[in-house]
Amino acid sequence: DMRSGEYDVRLVKPKYFDLIKKITLDAKSPVVKLKMKHELFKKNSFYWQFSGQAGSTLGAGVNLGGYIRNFNIEFFGTYIFDTEKIYAYSVNNHSDYEYKGILVGGKVGYGIKLSRMFRVTPQVGVTHLLLIDSDVSYADFATIGVRGEMMLTRGFGISLTPEVSFAAKRGKLY
Repeated sequence: DMRSGEYDVRLVKPKYFDLIKKITLDAKSPVVKLKMKHELFKKNSFYWQFSGQAGSTLGAGVNLGGYIRNFNIEFFGTYIFDTEKIYAYSVNNHSDYEYKGILVGGKVGYGIKLSRMFRVTPQVGVTHLLLIDSDVSYADFATIGVRGEMMLTRGFGISLTPEVSFAAKRGKLY
């Protein structure tokens, strides 16, 4: 039971944004409808996702990561199943072939919410490439990228992470 007049209202519900609003109650129409919005991103969360890689190589893999107070950490593994040709030269001969490989690595970043549905996370990381067909071929990379996420519903969304890699250490065949 409340008297007619103006009130400052604050509604709090888990998994929703707090609603703070000034309302006017009138005895002639005592019902006020308020709508709260779902909080799609949390400061602390965990994710796993299937990933695909396209560019100079094609691959598929799995990413595991999470946010702790908006700080992001992510680990990934990708199987490379098709690439450009690799050319190997030595003193007396040279050869070319396509290789298959495995990428493993990790990234760290900080998530910035742009809206209730969109978040961007600048990331830096390291990646190790191991060529399956060769025991002397590997490369270590430093990576810089931005993870962009769009939540479609609570617990389900899509992400895209354009990034660039810089070779830090190379094997004999690279």
